Amino acid sequence: MSDFKLYGQTQINQTILCLNAHFKALKTNLNFTLNYNLMNSQIMHYNKKILQVTLEIKGDYPELSKYIEEMPVTIPNDADPQINLKSLDDYLDSLNELINKYEEDCLLKSNQI
Repeated sequence: MSDFKLYGQTQINQTILCLNAHFKALKTNLNFTLNYNLMNSQIMHYNKKILQVTLEIKGDYPELSKYIEEMPVTIPNDADPQINLKSLDDYLDSLNELINKYEEDCLLKSNQI
């Protein structure tokens, strides 16, 4: 009878260890999925903003359209460029900066007249 108890306890201990490993793996996968979904959501947000600003440039400032393709952010130096949140944020900032600088230049020119 004591052999059965020992064998049974060993089985229980192994099952507990196995379940703990599975729960840990599930938790890791869940965290990865949540982080992945959050990042995709942020990427979609940046893509939407970039599209809005690009359409604004093409509609309101068509003379600036040629500069979009020449921007350093759109011409990566890397052989295999990675698109990440920082690169999208930098690109959005550079588009907004292009508009702001153009508006400042136009304002300066109009004040000089």
